[in-house]
Amino acid sequence: MQRAARSLAARPADDIEIKDSGEVAAELELDRGAFMEGSTLDGVIILYLLIAAVMTLVIGFAALVLLQRSILRHMAATRGAPGSGAQLAERSRTSASASLALVAEDPAAAPSARDRTPLFRVALAHTVAGLAFAIVATFLLLILSGMELFPVRTAMVTWAQAWPTVLVLCLLVGPDRRLQILIVLGYVSMIAIICVLAQIRGADEIRLGSLTFPGFLNPVFYWAIESAPYVFLLLFLNRTVRAIGPLVLVFVFILLIGGHAATTALSNQPILETVVRVTTALGIGDYAFWLVISIGMLAAAWPAYRCVAVLRDRYAAKRSSEFLMTVSTIWLLSSLILASSLTREQGAIGAVAAFLPILTWRAVLAVGLRRAVNEARARPPCRLLLLRVYGFGRRSRRLLDLLGSRWRLIGSIDLIAAPDLASRTVEPATFLEFVRGRLARLFIRTPEQLAERLATMDRAPDPDARFRINQLFCSNGIWREAVSRLMAETTLVVMDLRGFTLARQGCVYELQTLLDTVPIARLVFLFDRTSDCVALYKVLTDHWRQLDVTSPNLTTADTTIRFIDVTSSDIHAVRRLLAIAETAQDQ
Repeated sequence: MQRAARSLAARPADDIEIKDSGEVAAELELDRGAFMEGSTLDGVIILYLLIAAVMTLVIGFAALVLLQRSILRHMAATRGAPGSGAQLAERSRTSASASLALVAEDPAAAPSARDRTPLFRVALAHTVAGLAFAIVATFLLLILSGMELFPVRTAMVTWAQAWPTVLVLCLLVGPDRRLQILIVLGYVSMIAIICVLAQIRGADEIRLGSLTFPGFLNPVFYWAIESAPYVFLLLFLNRTVRAIGPLVLVFVFILLIGGHAATTALSNQPILETVVRVTTALGIGDYAFWLVISIGMLAAAWPAYRCVAVLRDRYAAKRSSEFLMTVSTIWLLSSLILASSLTREQGAIGAVAAFLPILTWRAVLAVGLRRAVNEARARPPCRLLLLRVYGFGRRSRRLLDLLGSRWRLIGSIDLIAAPDLASRTVEPATFLEFVRGRLARLFIRTPEQLAERLATMDRAPDPDARFRINQLFCSNGIWREAVSRLMAETTLVVMDLRGFTLARQGCVYELQTLLDTVPIARLVFLFDRTSDCVALYKVLTDHWRQLDVTSPNLTTADTTIRFIDVTSSDIHAVRRLLAIAETAQDQ
């Protein structure tokens, strides 16, 4: 770079321009040198993954806030759409033959779902696949480094490489703290066993400066070193941005690589001279370095978008799911970290070999999930309609997270789209339509559009044996008709009435329509201390005396409506819902 500056300064052109060009070249070299200092391939990967994760968190939060506002704006813009069905024709009504009985259950004391759910089988498949990744990665690390495969050493490296499996399993079980703690404790217990084996084998002491640590702590120190780069995963795995995290992370990471490639190109003498001449002529020599980075990122924008579009298309074609995209991103990043280590030992060969573990992981996972997927396709799926009181986003999101980790292994979940659950239900296609300013195209405005959307709702399992969340973007004029149509076709209706008052007229309409449309054996209401139970009882009992003449509840023998108290725990309520679903399937 300095030679380029001197050669430019020696040319017999305009003295002032030659001086300026030399200064620009020298400054450009200094900027690039500081930027690239210590930037071996492994350093670049780790650095850019960290930057991409931070940017994903920031961009994800901002994008979701804008998405929520956009949903509200489009809902308001479509108010009073034609053909809404908002005012239903009055029909003949009569009283039910038996009195309505409302029974409140304590979910902790009530029978819960049997633990023979597909969750264990899916978790086992991910565990085995993660161990397969770790075993292959360990052999590559030790063999390519010329190290012997001693038992304790091999176990230590393998268990450290399997660390992402803990993250995957914690994502799989959802916000169930008890299961998450058990998963972490199981992993830590294995580290403790390896420490005991290291002590038995007489591991050497660890010296860090003036400090000395016992040799049996070798596995702990090694795990801490190997797991440190995974801290950035906690950023893009944040529950709020997780739905769009893989898309944003891939896009940003490719942009950063494009900027890095542009700065690397400055080591080429002709390119450096061209940049110096152009920026000097334009009078922007002070910003030459950042201009080069910007051009590199701009050039990478189209490939980055195409990669995101490929993820969207794979999701639309049911070749992937939002969970598989997140999990695949975790293991892909693990492969990049592994590549950074192997590159130091074997150069390009090590970088290429680093992707053998992820190929092994994908093959083992496909085999492990095959039985669960085939069973999910064979049995009649349970369809859950989730209704809720809007405005209690935190509660609704936690409930949906728990339902998503369990119910989606036995059937799909339907709901009306709203800002409160946007961060959990946004799909790749929906997010890209929002980014492109086409979110309005997803909103249903007419009965014809509603019928078309209902006919195309996804009821088949994804490749990870999980069913999807189907959301309908409805105008304020047609949501009532949409809810009524969904009620008639569902296996179980769960209505979250936390925060319910008589002022929630939309909820009042839904309660009345449920009694007119759905057998009460398929109704479950959730409540807590924030629910106005007196008003709720009045709405239900009053409407029970004036049911639609076509209501399936007019002559039902069992007139008991289940109420589940979720004051103390959501997870117990979810387990109770699964037990109710099991009973419905057995019948």
